[in-house]
Amino acid sequence: MKKEQECNDVRPAVFIHSSFRTGSTWLWSKFRENQGCYCYYEIFNEILAGINFRNILQSAADWNSHHPRGAPYFAEFSPLLDKADGIAGFDLEMAFDDFFLNSESDIDRIRRAEAYLASLVNLAQHNHKTPVLSCTRSIGRAKLIRESIGGTHILIRRSLLNQWFSYSHQKLNGNNYFVNSIIHTVKAEDGDTFILTLLDILEDNQISEDKFGEDDDTILIVFLCLHIYLYAKYRDDFDVSIDFRNGSSRSDLDAATRLLTEVTQIRVDLSDYRETISAPDMLIRDADRVFSIVRSLFAKPISGIDEAKLRALVDEELADFEQGYEEYCRIAGSAHAQLEAYAVERSRVESSGNLAVEELRTRLEAATGDLATATSAFRETELAMQQDRGLLDEQMVGFADRLQKLEIALERSSAIREGNES
Repeated sequence: MKKEQECNDVRPAVFIHSSFRTGSTWLWSKFRENQGCYCYYEIFNEILAGINFRNILQSAADWNSHHPRGAPYFAEFSPLLDKADGIAGFDLEMAFDDFFLNSESDIDRIRRAEAYLASLVNLAQHNHKTPVLSCTRSIGRAKLIRESIGGTHILIRRSLLNQWFSYSHQKLNGNNYFVNSIIHTVKAEDGDTFILTLLDILEDNQISEDKFGEDDDTILIVFLCLHIYLYAKYRDDFDVSIDFRNGSSRSDLDAATRLLTEVTQIRVDLSDYRETISAPDMLIRDADRVFSIVRSLFAKPISGIDEAKLRALVDEELADFEQGYEEYCRIAGSAHAQLEAYAVERSRVESSGNLAVEELRTRLEAATGDLATATSAFRETELAMQQDRGLLDEQMVGFADRLQKLEIALERSSAIREGNES
């Protein structure tokens, strides 16, 4: 009887798929707070190939990540540590090289991934917990995971503008990982014509890992095209999409909470979500050129993607990006331009040994402060707009409710009048 009860207690896995800097770590931490969940962090992270008993319980959040505090990221992998280094069943190619696996030509790689993922799911289920697996390198293979492992698949999306600002801000702080991830993903192409076009753009502009030049516009074009393409081509591979592009009003968060609870049967508290907007490394050199090139790259039909839906997605994402960028420039652009100008001047002066370096450093610090203030004002403006939208939504609901009551009262009054007349 006990064995039969244990078999019925098997809990389907929950997969959280996303790109980088979209809030997936925050959402994963919300599931991790639930004692009934066994939560694996970034199941295709290349760190897993070399992690060991000495460092697996060290905190991995000691960088400017804006991630929530908690237990070491990879603690749940501990029972699967190999005797040497790495997690049993995981290999380095699973990180980026396998991003676009082909179900016909990559059978061996697919089976290796299946065995690895099955070991994670089985460990959690053996402990009578729901396996929750976060993935920042899996959008292109979510369908294969679903076919082999099953489970519920969630896609997390964020404003592409705020996501790009986060990439660029990390680059400003000397962390090129996220910009490099764009290059790694494109290089993982499996013969896909559109991804090959993006690879050609990188190569034609001599952009490679840690070599971006002084112009971010080209890598931004590839960033936008890659994400729009992924969301268009693989949108049907997920059970639900949680979209943080519309901000964090209470009504939005309540709706996301209800949706997640419905599809996963797990209650998570999303009430503390806050959108963090980071100052980018530099402003876009020629925004009109960027948007024009992106539109031209999507002008031709792409195999496997509905043309009308693709066109609508391109228009939606670019309009959202352009509107947000114009707002940012209005609030923070002047300070940012000063910061760039001072940085150029400082570089020139330092190279010539001019004694004015200290003065320029002071001015640079002041400009940085102005940028921080302007960015904060931008955040407050966006939050106020989100709150106003939420309040308007609530007022519309109340208006509709009152209107319905008036209609009912009117019907009753008419019925009474007709009865009296008869």
